[in-house]
Amino acid sequence: GYLIDYWQEMDSHLFLFIGLFAGLAASFYYLLRRVSELQKQGEEQDRKFRERRRSIPESNDERINRLEREIDETARRIGDASRRYPGRGSDSNEADGS
Repeated sequence: GYLIDYWQEMDSHLFLFIGLFAGLAASFYYLLRRVSELQKQGEEQDRKFRERRRSIPESNDERINRLEREIDETARRIGDASRRYPGRGSDSNEADGS
């Protein structure tokens, strides 16, 4: 009986705010835990990927192919930049068509 009387005398809004605050705190804590778990999983996957890359030696043919791809990509980027910004650089007389 005492607890029921005490409950009726208390302001019900106070309990509402306490409940809302507790719910928000719990959900925030859950989100923080989940984010830290995902970060740990990501770091673990990054570490495994780096170890796998290190453990597989690259053959000479693969190395040549990779270097050729990187050179082609760099040449393409230089060509794009020279078309985008004509009149700059050492070949400016070629770029403006004279």
